[in-house]
Amino acid sequence: MKPKIGVYGGCFNPIHNGHLFLAECLRKNFLLDKIIFVPSGNAPHKHIKVDKEDRFNMTTLALEGSNFFEVSDYEIKKNDKSYTINTLEYVRENNPDAKIYLIIGADAFLEIKTWHKTDELLQLCSLLVVIRPGISKNDLNNHLRYVKKNYLCEVSIIEVDALNISSTDIRNKIMLNENVKQFLPEKVFDYITTHNLYKPFSKINIVGIKKYLAENLSDKRFIHSLNVAEEAVKLAKKYDENIYKAYIAGLLHDCAKEIPNSQKILMCNEYGMKLDRVLARQPDLTHSFLAAQIAHYKFSVNDTDILHAISYHTTGKKRMSMLEKIIYIADCIEPNRTYEQIKYLRELAYENINKAVAYTLKVTMEKNKEGGRIIHPLSLEAFQFYKSNL
Repeated sequence: MKPKIGVYGGCFNPIHNGHLFLAECLRKNFLLDKIIFVPSGNAPHKHIKVDKEDRFNMTTLALEGSNFFEVSDYEIKKNDKSYTINTLEYVRENNPDAKIYLIIGADAFLEIKTWHKTDELLQLCSLLVVIRPGISKNDLNNHLRYVKKNYLCEVSIIEVDALNISSTDIRNKIMLNENVKQFLPEKVFDYITTHNLYKPFSKINIVGIKKYLAENLSDKRFIHSLNVAEEAVKLAKKYDENIYKAYIAGLLHDCAKEIPNSQKILMCNEYGMKLDRVLARQPDLTHSFLAAQIAHYKFSVNDTDILHAISYHTTGKKRMSMLEKIIYIADCIEPNRTYEQIKYLRELAYENINKAVAYTLKVTMEKNKEGGRIIHPLSLEAFQFYKSNL
């Protein structure tokens, strides 16, 4: 009988207990003799910030002592792009008598016709397709029929009740100083800790920020700030932005909101902030710019991306960075917002953030005009810049 070998490729950034649980389920259900974990090297479709050597080392540590799992350094040793077909050819060359199973997620399966040399690849292996949350089973079944008809490939669809955790979740939790030990093999956790992987660029006292906000804001504004931070993290995940920066900016965006207007003007003078005509007549608008000053001087936030996102979360501006857009929109769609257009804007925010920015600018300016408020030039410039997205 031919030996059965599973090939399990991925970033493994980091490898976690969910990967191991899934591999063990597949090994038992399909009677695989072994599974080869292949950490990706220079993946053609992904930009991976952690060194490939670190990901290989973590995978090696996770598999130590296993009689059925092993790790391959084939892809991380390559200097050029790593294509799956090359990996399968390598495995075939070293296991000429084996039946090879390629383990992939349902999302990857739906895109398989875009892979490099799909025809040749599917002649080298059978597919074990693992269903992941959010995948339409109808789409999956339609694609399954398409693949079987056009590629004559053996495909098995597997639904595994694996741990509800992803590498992205783990990286985000580490970045926000949350405990992840229960999701990782012990040696992998120790490696991440020892090598200080996935930590944010600087240490900002999040506990101190929350304490300050709780003491200096009303309960309603404090809850709003927490909600904006959480919403900003969700948007940052959607648009591949730094979630740590998004969280800090979201927390601090309104830290000056409830300072009395007379005191706001005094603080602007203390910080050397020149007030333009609109800010002088409507000092409440200074709160976003003052918040950035408080973030910088009180909490040692030196990152200009964060400071700019805080500064422009009320007025907006033309050519906003992705982080600036995220904070601007998160402030408008956090869970406690209840205005008329909120449902539409929440959907729009996760479909096309530029359209969401344009729509929000339009609605906000109309509301301010109705209330007799002066529109800041930054908002007018922003709307002119983004209105083509409507």
